[in-house]
Amino acid sequence: MLPQMISIRVRDISGNANYCMVRVLVIDKSIPIVSCPADFTLGCEAIGPNLSTVFPGASVTSLCPNAHLTSLTFNSSLNACNVGTVTFNFTAINISTNLSATCSTRGTFINRNPITSGDIVWPPDFSTNGCTLDTTRATRGIPSINGLHCIPAGINSTDIFRSTDLSNGCYIFIRRWTVIDPCTGTTFGHDQSISAPNAGTPRILASNDITVSTSISTCTALVVIPSPTIFNCGNSPTITNSYNSQGANISAIFPLGSTTITYTARNACGHTATDAVVVTVRDNTRPFILNCPANVNLACGANIFPLSQYGAPIITDNCGTPVVVSRVLYDTTQCGQGTVTRIWAATDNGVDTVRCIQTISRSGAIFSSANINWPADASFSCAQNISFGVPTFSNVGCSRLSINFADVTLSSLGSGCLRIQRTWTVRDTCQLVTGTNNGIFTDIQIIEKSPSGVPTLTVPGNMITIASATLGGNCTALVTLNPATSTNCGGSVTITHNSPYAFNTTGANASGIYPVGVHSVTFTATNACGSNSSIVTVTVRDLTSPQIICPLDLTINCDGDLQSAINTQIAQVSSIDNCTLQDLTVSQSSNISCNGGRAILTFSIRDQSNNTASCQSSIFVLPPTTPFDPNSIIWPSTPLNINCQENYDPTTLGSVPTIPQSACRDVSVSYQDVTISPSNPSICKERIRTWRISVPCSGDYTFAQDIQIRDNEVPVFSGMSSEINITALPGACTAFVDLSDLTVTDCNMVSISHNSTWATLGTNNIDASGFYPVGGGLKVLYNAVDMCGNTAQFHLKLTVRNNGCPAFRTLGGVVRSDNGLLMDGVNINVNNFDPVTTDVRGYFYLRNVPEFADYQISGHKTNNVLNGVSTLIY
Repeated sequence: MLPQMISIRVRDISGNANYCMVRVLVIDKSIPIVSCPADFTLGCEAIGPNLSTVFPGASVTSLCPNAHLTSLTFNSSLNACNVGTVTFNFTAINISTNLSATCSTRGTFINRNPITSGDIVWPPDFSTNGCTLDTTRATRGIPSINGLHCIPAGINSTDIFRSTDLSNGCYIFIRRWTVIDPCTGTTFGHDQSISAPNAGTPRILASNDITVSTSISTCTALVVIPSPTIFNCGNSPTITNSYNSQGANISAIFPLGSTTITYTARNACGHTATDAVVVTVRDNTRPFILNCPANVNLACGANIFPLSQYGAPIITDNCGTPVVVSRVLYDTTQCGQGTVTRIWAATDNGVDTVRCIQTISRSGAIFSSANINWPADASFSCAQNISFGVPTFSNVGCSRLSINFADVTLSSLGSGCLRIQRTWTVRDTCQLVTGTNNGIFTDIQIIEKSPSGVPTLTVPGNMITIASATLGGNCTALVTLNPATSTNCGGSVTITHNSPYAFNTTGANASGIYPVGVHSVTFTATNACGSNSSIVTVTVRDLTSPQIICPLDLTINCDGDLQSAINTQIAQVSSIDNCTLQDLTVSQSSNISCNGGRAILTFSIRDQSNNTASCQSSIFVLPPTTPFDPNSIIWPSTPLNINCQENYDPTTLGSVPTIPQSACRDVSVSYQDVTISPSNPSICKERIRTWRISVPCSGDYTFAQDIQIRDNEVPVFSGMSSEINITALPGACTAFVDLSDLTVTDCNMVSISHNSTWATLGTNNIDASGFYPVGGGLKVLYNAVDMCGNTAQFHLKLTVRNNGCPAFRTLGGVVRSDNGLLMDGVNINVNNFDPVTTDVRGYFYLRNVPEFADYQISGHKTNNVLNGVSTLIY
């Protein structure tokens, strides 16, 4: 209540008056009374956008009328389906003293009406006779849910495309709908069929293959072919064939052989199917022989060749010229008597054969000794050109004759002087009878051979002798051979030899001075009838060993050049032999240490006959006069900073120990590397190289060298162009791109990666090969990082050209959803698009868009996008 002003006036009897004013404030100190409604239970579908939609009423009473409700708060335990409890807290306050009071009401919300299959109205199936099919959900319907439910149901769909149902040639698109009650988890499914019958490929089934025979007079056949069976769930297709213009029914005259007829069924949408039938025409009519040559009778002496002189048959056929094969059978004796049968076989197509046969006969008289002219006796010398003669024949007739002879020596008057009896035998194999002399005819011829036949030759035996042992001699030997001799029944004989070492270069004696080795001496005896030769082997051996003289022993200091001393000793070796020296060899045995020692040289000499001699000489090495000083070692510098690309070999780096005082000692130098963690961030790698110097008779000395490796060089890409253009195979919307040639070099490579999502081996690999989609401007970025953090990039621009299949590419423009929201800048265009006859399908990607929505792209609808991938149907 607002403060009030009260005026008080006092008047006396006389009418005098005075007044004053008092301010009065009335305060309501009573606590309001809040009456909350009773707790209640409602269905979860009653909850609207917020809990105020189910706000229960509350009343306020107070002594003063100015008390009122000031606030309403909620304590909610509702789940995602709006099922649970809500506590409504009411507060009332008076306006005088701000005294307040509260009360609460508990509301329980339950799921009274879960979704059932009866609540769902599925979109109906759809079929059109057109050649294209609009499959957008806005056109073909979306499931609707009847009744009130806690929250909206989840609606999803998956499209299953069956290009051709082979049983009826229909084009069918199955849309599999799924409705999910999110509060109960119950899933309901339904398949919606969206089809365009004529958009499918028809099916055609030709008749079985047909085989017929040609007519008797021609090489063709009249064939009637049954019409093919057609399957198409739309209008009947148009049927054509590859043989003539008669369509499905073919009655025609077909030639010999196999003819393939292809039927084509084309429906109203231009889709085609083919099947074929093979018509085979066979020739089953045999060839016909007009005449066959008559048989022939001949005398056995007659020459039957050539056989063509006795005629040949004439053969015809209804299918051109038949194949004629001829054969000759000889049924005759070895004397030519008997028959020769000529057979002709005529065949067409290798099936039907006819034959023609002709017989040629021969006969003749019998051969006898009266038909033989025997050779006369003969006498000759070796110097004459002699013909002994052979039997000759007259009126041989049908006989088959053979001739041989056998010689018997009647007497011998010495070498080359003979009298020979030659018995000739003539056999007629046509008359031979086992156990008899039928057909055998003989005669004796005497042949006398005068003196002057080829002479005999007797030579000395093979000889082995030893060469002279005189050192410095000529390495030869005196060889004495017996003369060669010869016998001959008459006439003169000359004996010669071919030895170049004989005292006499001609004649029968080959004695002479022969060198070391094996020599073949040929002796030859010659007369007017010819010559006779024989070989004698003369071997001269060297059994004398050479002599060798070694140098005197030599003494050198330990710092002297041992190899030079050895060379000096070799140069002083001398040797001598009766023949030619072959080679000098030197072997060495040493026992030399830091205290000196001895080297023994063994010299061996060999001559050409492998006779040897040897001797020894020593080289004494004196010990050093002063001990080894380890302070003389100059160790390599440390730390040693090198670049990562440098060779770690100490010789290459030029960082090795030097030992000035190493004379007289066989000093060995070695090292061993151990990799350690870098001592500071500027070092890429760090190695501790431990040097070891071993000095005989003194000890081992070590030194640790710190090698710090720094890498300031970035990895280097090579092996591949930065721009690649490739064409997809016909009918394919992707192409396999081989990117394996790219290489990267670095001394400390750690990781290589790229950003291609099409790579077969993944992104953590330098090989980004894979199947890339058709399109231009595909970019692949490679990254290489080495151990020291140096990085390098390689940019590859890749273009896969279309080769006949639809290809989507980005153009200028926008992509908006049905509610007008601008998408992620994806703009789509389709190549190879013919809006009249072409049914083009392809895929594109949308990013950052709702999962279930329709999108308008370049004037064409797409179905809902699932997981960012949509099928675009034109």
